[in-house]
Amino acid sequence: MIKITIVATFDTPTSKGRKTGERFARETNRERAPADMNYREWKAVYIDKSKPFDAWRAEKDAQYKADSLTSTASRGNFDKTFDLQRFGTYEEQVASHGGSGNIKPDRVIGGHERTPSKTEPLIIIDHKDYKGTIDKRIYYNDTGQPYFEINTTNHGNAKNHPYGKKGEHAHDINWADGKAQRSTRELTTQEREDNGDIL
Repeated sequence: MIKITIVATFDTPTSKGRKTGERFARETNRERAPADMNYREWKAVYIDKSKPFDAWRAEKDAQYKADSLTSTASRGNFDKTFDLQRFGTYEEQVASHGGSGNIKPDRVIGGHERTPSKTEPLIIIDHKDYKGTIDKRIYYNDTGQPYFEINTTNHGNAKNHPYGKKGEHAHDINWADGKAQRSTRELTTQEREDNGDIL
């Protein structure tokens, strides 16, 4: 699978949270792509040529409009808001990081080192506990913010984490107005298969 690497980004946030400008996409040549185009969209427009640029732009503008309508959603509409942000990203990252059951993280940190709240886009970071066991895996979106986190234990608090066989669970992370909202849930069957190397 083709993997896009961001070489440079030239973007300017607008009042609606939309990025403008361009970025380089390093593949067989230095193709310029809009700053708000993610990997799957870039591949469809520039590599597979399965979607015209104008059609992509129209869909992206419609998504910005939908995002603005849901950014003030109540907690009860959290999942709907999250779905807009996560769409397509997770599956791409699994495929480009070794495939289901064989995830190869971009970075492994340990001990008291904290996982970053902002980093390179579309990477995966594993965290090891003091025994050297992976206790956390974090997926970052195309803006470099965490959007999905897997915890392999119940944090020593089984009462508040009655999930899985040993407390393993997932956190969905939604960003609105620069603040993170986290929800906790069971891992899906597919997520368990994809991340079986740490569960």
